[in-house]
Amino acid sequence: MRTDGANWEGPLFVIGMPRSGTKLLRNLLDRHPRIRILPWETDFLPFIDAWVASRGEPRTEAELARLASALRKSPYFDYRQKARGPLSVELWHRACRGRFDAAGLFEGFVRAELEAEPGSGVIWGDKTPGYVEHVDTLTRLFPRARLIHIVRDVRDYCLSMRESFGKDMRRAAHRWNDAMLRIAELVERGTPALACVHYEALLTDPSAELGRLCNHLGVEFTESMLALDRPVENHGSTKGRTGIVSTNLGRWRRALEPRMVREIESIAWDAMHALGYEPELARGPRSLNRPVLELLRVKDGLTLITRDVEKRGLVRSAAVYLGHYLIRRRPEAAP
Repeated sequence: MRTDGANWEGPLFVIGMPRSGTKLLRNLLDRHPRIRILPWETDFLPFIDAWVASRGEPRTEAELARLASALRKSPYFDYRQKARGPLSVELWHRACRGRFDAAGLFEGFVRAELEAEPGSGVIWGDKTPGYVEHVDTLTRLFPRARLIHIVRDVRDYCLSMRESFGKDMRRAAHRWNDAMLRIAELVERGTPALACVHYEALLTDPSAELGRLCNHLGVEFTESMLALDRPVENHGSTKGRTGIVSTNLGRWRRALEPRMVREIESIAWDAMHALGYEPELARGPRSLNRPVLELLRVKDGLTLITRDVEKRGLVRSAAVYLGHYLIRRRPEAAP
């Protein structure tokens, strides 16, 4: 669905499962002269929404500072601190322009971060893969929002999750199946705010796919969107590469054993069919029971923490994961 062109200034949300091309898509869209997207994932919009619902609107700078203090546990602010220094609550408060409900707070925050003034014609945006689980919240808070969802072949997705984070591919397939079935339901409903793109199509014909997405956003496609000037990924097979790596698809055929392909396809059977991916080795669906899923969740968590401790050290790693945990809690428990 095309927006009302020059009058529309966002928000734009780029969503999808991790390791599905969300960074690539963000960087391509961000090359458009009218589009600016935050460089780091926020994850905290649902937290702000719950904070306002339980504590009321933080209308004064002092009240906003308490919210900001709680949000600083989010990894976003860790990245920001290193790149830009601390957040200015005064600038955030001013950017809200007297609107301190959840939508006003988030819009003010993003506009302040991007230096995108209302009326400037700049479309402000956010790329947070986890918001794939909060589409209803996004469209409730921002009725004029546009969402772009990117999906990647589950077999390549699972392979990338194992290579990048050591994740168990069976649990990865289960999570992909659940999330993609929710997206398929939205597509079936004909949700006008949502446009979907396949990672494989974006790599194969980026001009056509970006042109289609620009039409969804009500802007003209420009060739500048194809010219990336910095590496996209810091994980996986395209780590450190600049530009669109058109060969980064179908790697599962060379890297995965047939037994694992069958398992992935059977676990993700329903969503594969819903989104146009054809199973090649599985003969039907199967599901993982709750005890197995819980065991795999614990295993994934331990693997991730072990890897992160090796990279950052124990104290830094503990702070990062504590931040992830706290920002997903109900804000009633925040100080």
